[in-house]
Amino acid sequence: MRVREARAVTRPATGGLLLAITASLAACQLKPIPRDPMAAPATSAAAAVDPSKVVSFSFPDLDGKEVSTATVHGRTTVVFFGTAYDTFVQAEARFLIDVEHLHTPRLNVVMIMLERAENRPMVSIFSDVLQHPFPICMADADTIAGHGPFQGMNSVPSLLILDKEGREKYRHAGMQKEEEIEAAIKSVE
Repeated sequence: MRVREARAVTRPATGGLLLAITASLAACQLKPIPRDPMAAPATSAAAAVDPSKVVSFSFPDLDGKEVSTATVHGRTTVVFFGTAYDTFVQAEARFLIDVEHLHTPRLNVVMIMLERAENRPMVSIFSDVLQHPFPICMADADTIAGHGPFQGMNSVPSLLILDKEGREKYRHAGMQKEEEIEAAIKSVE
């Protein structure tokens, strides 16, 4: 009898606790990400992007090969920003593998890891597990801070799309599904 009484007493308290946690989480939700493709991410303090300016960048990939404005010139290029520990990044990276496969050889995909140099071993493991066809580069300190060639692109996952000339035509902060990435690529091509 006492066991039933104890359960009867704890159930309302547990239900109230769950309700309080749910309400707290709902109150703490992130602000919606802007749907304007050229809008800066909500976490960015970046200046407006000039769609006529060629983005000039150069990063070594994990194998030491240069990935730069010159090496991607002539093809639409998806630049994906991530970290090795984020599950949303892992999911979107897998979407990008499929997208790149559908568009080969008309599309470049480059992944820039917003990780400090000492995290390179973790990024290498991420790369091995992902079994990706595209280069993965380590970001420099300016890029990690949201400065450098990709102004404001320092939240993960995020991606931007450069046209064949290397001009930024699309940016998005937050995870996107494969069909959303496809639509963004088609809007740039």
